[in-house]
Amino acid sequence: MGFYALSATLIIPRFGAASFIAFILVAQLLGATAIDQFGLFGVARRPVDAMRIAGLIVIVVGIAIMEFGNLRKLWS
Repeated sequence: MGFYALSATLIIPRFGAASFIAFILVAQLLGATAIDQFGLFGVARRPVDAMRIAGLIVIVVGIAIMEFGNLRKLWS
């Protein structure tokens, strides 16, 4: 919890709240995918398939588009 509060304090003023939440979302999805893939923490193993990879890519691309839009605003 302390790491989350510290990182929010440092990142939100620089990148914005939406970007901060988007980065957390990607990290959680990648972590959940790894947990499912390897059956960590006693959960049932669910191998990653093409649809899951495609979904992760769509989410990451959407966040990248959002970030490029933010960068354009900063440069203009």
